[in-house]
Amino acid sequence: MADIIIGEKRIPCSLIIFDLDGTLIDAEARFRALAEARMMVMSQRFGGEAASLWARFSGVDPAIGDVDMDGPLE
Repeated sequence: MADIIIGEKRIPCSLIIFDLDGTLIDAEARFRALAEARMMVMSQRFGGEAASLWARFSGVDPAIGDVDMDGPLE
């Protein structure tokens, strides 16, 4: 099987497992961090109102750092 290259690092692999539904690894923390990073970029580039609209339509509640795990962002 081929190697996986992450950045400058080459990792030899004999098996790759995809966890698309969060069964093996809890993805909620990853999506919260993703939402926070996107909110920051949206605010910087387009202003707070655009970031708030993005959050609302993406299922993100920035006030409490919650992400709707059945929503569009997930």
